[in-house]
Amino acid sequence: MLNNLKERLFFHALINNITKRRKEEDIVFKVAQSQEEKEGAYRLRYKVFCKEWGYLPLSKYPSGQEYDEYDTISSTIIAIKPNTNQVIGTIRVIKETSGRPLPLERYSPISTYGDQLTVFGELSRLTVDKKYRSKYDVAFGLIKSSILFSRKIGITDFCISVAVDRAERYSRFGFSKVGEQYQYQDIAYPRKSITLIANIEDNLKKMKHQYPEFYKFFSS
Repeated sequence: MLNNLKERLFFHALINNITKRRKEEDIVFKVAQSQEEKEGAYRLRYKVFCKEWGYLPLSKYPSGQEYDEYDTISSTIIAIKPNTNQVIGTIRVIKETSGRPLPLERYSPISTYGDQLTVFGELSRLTVDKKYRSKYDVAFGLIKSSILFSRKIGITDFCISVAVDRAERYSRFGFSKVGEQYQYQDIAYPRKSITLIANIEDNLKKMKHQYPEFYKFFSS
């Protein structure tokens, strides 16, 4: 009973915070279409992952843009600062295709958790400019956009990678652990990670019943 009350208070406070900040500054969320928009996302990823956090080597990206082979088959969602073309946030959606495993399948047996109707999509490279990280609506706006877009292209389930010590907080959003802990081989991430999966429709149904304000935000 107490845990349920805490959950309701958490989601109520979170959606109020998002709504308040949205009134202060209206940020545009969209799927990057032009090469210029995509490169804006790659530059932001380079700025954060390479220069700020040091997860990836600067020398690997002399163009000042962080991207890999999966960017050619993925969709990039961006957050744009109002009245400018500045990309202040981005997230990548990779839909599984026959013959090419998702990046996270190098570490976790994701496909074994689905059935014939399951279509996995991997969310990765969630990045928000340092100046805008205190604005919850940037990160949640990107996640919301990725959910709506993923449903349109036939993705049924998400998989994400998070630090082991942060995994439990994702359970309140319907994510469950898959496989064992691992250390990234190609990214200098200091903590062990684990893969989480969640069914989109099941999560939305649960959200609609238990947290209607949050459901309204994520489904509209």
